[in-house]
Amino acid sequence: MKSTNELHELIKALTPQEKRRFKLDASVQGGGKKYIALFDLISRQKVYDEAKLRQELKKRNFDESISFTKNYLYKMILRSIISSSAENSADIRLMEMYSRCRALYDRALFGRYFKAVEAGKKVSLMFERYGFALEFISMQRQLLKKEQTLQNSADKFFREEARILGILDSLNHLKRIIAGLVEFRRVKGICRDHADLGYADDVLRKIGELSPALSDSASARERKLFASYLVHVIKGEARKALRVAKERLSIVKSDPGIFRSSFPGTEDDSYFDLLESYLRISDIKGANEVMREYENRLNRSGTYKLNRQIYEFMIKLSNARNAERKLAAQLAEELLAFLEINKGKITVGTVNELLLRSSLLCFEAGDQGGALKIAERLLSPSMLKFVPVMEVPARMIEVLCHFDLGNHRLVRYKAMSALKSFSRKGMLFETERTVLNQLKKSDSGTGAKEIRSMLESLNSKLVKTGYDSTSASVPDYAKWIERRLHSIDSGENMCLI
Repeated sequence: MKSTNELHELIKALTPQEKRRFKLDASVQGGGKKYIALFDLISRQKVYDEAKLRQELKKRNFDESISFTKNYLYKMILRSIISSSAENSADIRLMEMYSRCRALYDRALFGRYFKAVEAGKKVSLMFERYGFALEFISMQRQLLKKEQTLQNSADKFFREEARILGILDSLNHLKRIIAGLVEFRRVKGICRDHADLGYADDVLRKIGELSPALSDSASARERKLFASYLVHVIKGEARKALRVAKERLSIVKSDPGIFRSSFPGTEDDSYFDLLESYLRISDIKGANEVMREYENRLNRSGTYKLNRQIYEFMIKLSNARNAERKLAAQLAEELLAFLEINKGKITVGTVNELLLRSSLLCFEAGDQGGALKIAERLLSPSMLKFVPVMEVPARMIEVLCHFDLGNHRLVRYKAMSALKSFSRKGMLFETERTVLNQLKKSDSGTGAKEIRSMLESLNSKLVKTGYDSTSASVPDYAKWIERRLHSIDSGENMCLI
């Protein structure tokens, strides 16, 4: 039986146009139409209520199996969605062309068959669906026209096939590079030592050495730029990442036929990466311009509403840097509510990125309680399993917040625990080692004078380690020290929850 929650979510996800299309498709179907009544009732419910639904169905003398009708309705809705999107999907169009070729071949209608195969190959190359192109070339090679046999045209098809296989091989290599970079970001986030920088430079060299044949393919150029973008991100080269993100989006926008029909989601991702690139350099104006352009171009896509809300939160969290404690706490509550409503609809990586930004905002605004609440969520095993890179910033936020709150005994325990965990997992970088080794000396009897001396000593050591605070994914230790010293000088009490 189809879960009614799934059915309710599917119906609620339909656009008004898709709902009208479903009703139109249903109107021309033969047989009973009880499933339309079920559709209307579920569509009206903001939150699914099984008992209320059954009462309404009983009033309408609904004598059919509800479980069967739910399953049937689910399948009918999906069929309607697929049918309405067929003209915008290159794969569906090519599957139909491929099936048409087979049908013509089976009936020995070879005149039409040759034309259909040539048309299929042309469309597959136009949309860069190279797997389909190989199938159509194989058809051409297996059954040649009489004049092609005399001209030995089979060799021409072998050369076409070899060219496409070369592009596919280079694309495969590029996808493996991207997978490696995505895994690096998942586990380590950014380059933190010379070995990491060496890896990034080596990847950039390999990208540059890829086959020149890729220049003929828009999708390959887009993948190449995406790989370069990831390298600049992990190296902390924010402005270079921004430049590449702009170039990538330009390619995607210049050929919507390929990217919307053959690679759905690429345009959304390109806008997301460009918006994030602006936020890395604290250019809120640039991020807002990207947001407005995204709204104008993609406001009819199925993922538009959710993506727009994610973008809005990213901009809000970045724009609220140096915000007051109350605003930071309010944004954190709004974000947690949003994530709960959309649970299961947003990728784990994006969820963790939003949570980390919110935790850092609360930490910087002096809302240690809010920062700790979110950091603890990031440190849950279910989260770290998918995005282990979050452990370093989340643990460091914990240690720094407890220091602010005057929980010196807990600071010592948390600092030593973090040192052991980072060391065991190969995540103990020089900056965090320096901070933790200094803070683990914290004692419950430590006074303002001793804390000032400790922080000044830590600041000197951080300068010697070459600490770089350009990354938004770790606490800014230098600014934290500055805030703590200011609070000591002004006599402020940081120990507030």
